[in-house]
Amino acid sequence: NGVDAAEARAQASADDVAAVRLGLQAELAADYFGLRSADRELGLLGRTVDAYATVLELAGNRYAGGIATEGEVAQARAQLENAKAQLA
Repeated sequence: NGVDAAEARAQASADDVAAVRLGLQAELAADYFGLRSADRELGLLGRTVDAYATVLELAGNRYAGGIATEGEVAQARAQLENAKAQLA
């Protein structure tokens, strides 16, 4: 009868809403974990830039002391610049 049909349509609509809600929750969770991963990667790149800056400073000091070559300083500078480019 008409009442049973209306109840069935209402139940189907409620099921549709629940399915959409579940899909949105899954998408939110995936986005959250993606953001957390990006945050960790950004932190790692920041620490890498800091480390390469220290290496460049050390290479410059070694060059000034006559125990490193210009090539070593240039390599350290290139590594730092590459890391900075990845961070940008």
